[in-house]
Amino acid sequence: MVKQMQEKFNKYWVEYSLILSCAAILDPRYKLNYMQYCFNTIYDIHASDFVETILSNLRLLFDEYVKKSKSMSSSLAGSSNVSDKNPVDFGLDEHNNNSADFGGYFDESDDYKRYLNEFSTRSEKSQLDIYLEEPELELNSQIDVLDYWSKSSVRYNKLSFLARDLLGIPISIVASELAFSMGKKVITPLRSSLKPKMVQAVVCLDDWMRAKGFSAEIGCKKDNDDDDDD
Repeated sequence: MVKQMQEKFNKYWVEYSLILSCAAILDPRYKLNYMQYCFNTIYDIHASDFVETILSNLRLLFDEYVKKSKSMSSSLAGSSNVSDKNPVDFGLDEHNNNSADFGGYFDESDDYKRYLNEFSTRSEKSQLDIYLEEPELELNSQIDVLDYWSKSSVRYNKLSFLARDLLGIPISIVASELAFSMGKKVITPLRSSLKPKMVQAVVCLDDWMRAKGFSAEIGCKKDNDDDDDD
């Protein structure tokens, strides 16, 4: 039983450790420090490799959200510009473009300003970096994490979308529960019509009997003539 449980645990941990770790980092009570602590406890000297892999994947995922946000904003801006323009504006734009093509006036200072703006944009810290550098909330604080990101959407507009999608993934406990479930011992083919309340009563009764020192198992009855009187 223990070996089967370990195999099942390893299987699902390998598959979900990345996404669960990213979700834990986006919990303001845990962030990166807690993940480093957990992986140091589990993997010891190899922990840094796992943490680096998780962090790099989280950054790649955040970059995708940034690109998606920029493409959406540019498409909205382009559509609004086209709808706002009149034929006179189009004629002016065409005239300006032609003057640029045929050696129109070129301001070197404007070009330099554009270069500085692009460079400053590239060197700015991302919302993910700012979030990770801030101190964690109290570890035992009772908060609704999704509500936290909803309220932080003004400050972390792009990161909040990532957190919403990542933390909203439902985690099923069915597979791991099968290793510990008492259901197959309680709901036998002869007891397939038991209602949930009766199943709960049977499980509780079995726990109480074990606590009192009885060795009877659920669904089993000893064939002992001496027990007939009882």
